[in-house]
Amino acid sequence: MVKARARLGASVLLVSAAVPGLVAPPSIAVVAPAVSVDPGGGCWRYVPDLAAPVSEPADPTAITDLSDGLEPWSAGAPALSLSTSGGSAVGRDRTFLLELPEGPVVEPAPTAAASATVTAVLAYGDTVLDPFAAVVEIPAAVADEAVSVGAVEITGGFPIVADGPSLLTLRALYVDVPDLGLRIACNGQVEGVPGGANPATAPAPTAVVAGFDAVASSAVEVAAVSRQRGTGAARAGDTLTLVGSGLDAGATADVELCPVSGDAACVAAAEIVADGEGAWSAEVTVPAADALADVIGDGASTGGGGRIAVRVTPAADPADPAEPAEPAEVRLRFLGEPTVEVEERDGAPRPVRLAGADWDPGRTVRVRGLDDAGDPVGRPVLAVAGERGVLRLRTTRPTRATGLRALQRRPGGPLVVEAELSEAEVEAPVADPTPTAETPVTPATLPPAVAAPPVSSAVTPPADIPEPEPMAVEEVPAPEAATPAPVPTGGEVAVTDAELVGTTTLPDLFGAAPRRILRLTVENIGTTVVTAPGLEISVGRSEDVEPIYASAGLGSIEPGQTQQIEVPIALGVGALGTYRIEGRLGEGETGAFSLTWQTYPWGLIGLNLAGAVLLVWAVNRRLGHRPSPLLAAALVPATAATVPAGAAGGAARADDAVVDLETLERWWALQAVPGGLAAAAVAGPGAVAATVGAPAEDPGAVVDVEAVERWLARLPERGPEGG
Repeated sequence: MVKARARLGASVLLVSAAVPGLVAPPSIAVVAPAVSVDPGGGCWRYVPDLAAPVSEPADPTAITDLSDGLEPWSAGAPALSLSTSGGSAVGRDRTFLLELPEGPVVEPAPTAAASATVTAVLAYGDTVLDPFAAVVEIPAAVADEAVSVGAVEITGGFPIVADGPSLLTLRALYVDVPDLGLRIACNGQVEGVPGGANPATAPAPTAVVAGFDAVASSAVEVAAVSRQRGTGAARAGDTLTLVGSGLDAGATADVELCPVSGDAACVAAAEIVADGEGAWSAEVTVPAADALADVIGDGASTGGGGRIAVRVTPAADPADPAEPAEPAEVRLRFLGEPTVEVEERDGAPRPVRLAGADWDPGRTVRVRGLDDAGDPVGRPVLAVAGERGVLRLRTTRPTRATGLRALQRRPGGPLVVEAELSEAEVEAPVADPTPTAETPVTPATLPPAVAAPPVSSAVTPPADIPEPEPMAVEEVPAPEAATPAPVPTGGEVAVTDAELVGTTTLPDLFGAAPRRILRLTVENIGTTVVTAPGLEISVGRSEDVEPIYASAGLGSIEPGQTQQIEVPIALGVGALGTYRIEGRLGEGETGAFSLTWQTYPWGLIGLNLAGAVLLVWAVNRRLGHRPSPLLAAALVPATAATVPAGAAGGAARADDAVVDLETLERWWALQAVPGGLAAAAVAGPGAVAATVGAPAEDPGAVVDVEAVERWLARLPERGPEGG
């Protein structure tokens, strides 16, 4: 049975390519044209067993071989092509097209026109599909000319059961001519032995294959969002780059912006057409907030933002009774007007907590205090908006600040939100010690008046004072004012991100000078070129530190261009604690940046602690093992006084201690002499005796040898229990 189908499919070539700024969806294939190939192997003519299935290997004993060797697929060069199209997701139907320009030679040749059934056996992965057949006409033979099967096209379909790379293989092709009782089996078998291995009895797969890539289900992804750093949020006017897969080949679908929940109507955004592998891409511009008010619904934030769904709904094909693929959607955040809420708390300095929504994710928000006149006060504080545009910041209220301004630079124009603070703190005026006319002076502030005694003196008439002589005056020209250097003009530079790059090394842990790379991401948010913006960097513990780095200019930046500047910085040896890194690029406020750097030499600290522990342990050990003169008294045997007189070794003694206590006491007395034994030897025995009150004789051995001998002599007299 032959079916006429549009050739939407083709062989599939899997390609992996990296496109900057574009994230390709999973399992999307690039379609290449179908290529005709030599199937390999050959054909075999025989009289079949009509009771056996055509797709099963023939029983050599049940058939009659007509070929005596392997025969070619066609009279000319064999060339077959196989392609697939249609569904690309699990559960959808995939179609194929097998094309054979010319079939094998029919022998014996028919004397009249005959019909032939061409059956294709294919395998989807390891699963052999049911046979697919087509009927062709074979013309009658003219004279002795050979007759071949004409061009054949076979189409069919099969359900996709697994995602990932898939392969469709032609296992065998059979030509049945009932009028001649003939069957021709063609496959990849390379042997042709009558009654043995041949294409009829031992078929082998051919080299004709078609691959395709299937996905688990239809899907859509946001590959990029113009004027945004991520893909999870978009603002009115931003352009979404959408990519999808899993649709049927050539299917159309509607792209809509829909509510995440509820029955509100969707807003139409675009219409797409899938390619031969069910893949597609489209660009959608996000409409204004008022057009999405019903889509966002009750979940809208104060600024009008909220969650929305980008939904892709395949359209039904009137010519195809099959149901269209399931809709696919991806959710993202629609960003409304940015908001900031301020929460002030008691304390000194007064803490301030900021919470905001609908800011551009991943971009820096600069917060600064404002005074009554709207002028900035205090240092700016930087914070980065979260993945969904949420802003969280804790800071302190600047002095004289009555409000706060949050500023975020973006390609589409800056976002600015101002918030009021509670009544500003007024600094107490400093008293002026100098009294003025408006400040009356009390009598207590002046000493009492005292009358001075009158003084009488003769009054001398004034002398004649001569007129001054004329003098030459030399005029000195005033110094000319220095002409200020021209200040580069152009666009405005904003520092959108500042970070320290680098990790703590082993030398840093032991007090070496830590080093990092200060990486600044700068952007020209103006409309003209910024030429030679200067850069200043300050590093220190306090806020008032002098710049340690200054540059007169850093090239030029085109409008809308983003660049990265890297400056190596280092702290001193033994740096410990938190350091502030502040600076400014250019002259504008948007070029200021601030961050902190914490460093602790934990290895050096650990060594000091270990040394202190070892020192304490050594002192305790020394004190715990110091000998004491009183220790010898404990060595006196408790039974020494009960030893009977006349025992072996001499008479009984009440002081039969192995250690001579008297000698030990004299030895300890010598330790008290300044200089020890050496000093006692120099001073003489008399000096020692005078010092310690001991006999002026050689102190002798600490161990009493005679006592040891007597103790050893008593050993046989001890009982069996050693008492």
